[in-house]
Amino acid sequence: MYGSYCLPFEKGAEDELKHAVGVVRPVSVAFEAVNGFRLYKGGVYTSDTCGKTPMDVNHAVLAVGYGVEDGVPYWLIKNSWGEDWGVDGYFKMEMGKNMCGTLQYPKKALVLVRIS
Repeated sequence: MYGSYCLPFEKGAEDELKHAVGVVRPVSVAFEAVNGFRLYKGGVYTSDTCGKTPMDVNHAVLAVGYGVEDGVPYWLIKNSWGEDWGVDGYFKMEMGKNMCGTLQYPKKALVLVRIS
């Protein structure tokens, strides 16, 4: 018998999210996908038009890693729109600014297994 649980992070806890992505991964995050986001083809995504509040988020994805490109820290995120979108289905979202609300609803799955 087993049960699965979803553990939320404290809102805005970027260091905790970074640790979980590096050790546990993946971590479910949500953000506001504005119109220009659909055209993403590479680089670190940033936007002046997306919101950062819980009411703004409208798309759930998986944070699977992080890194730095040209001095800009980013989250590596797997989208659900297939491999033909973005860079083989992935994109880089700017880290450190709660870009588009990425720090509003991060959750990690924890599966507990009980053998009887």
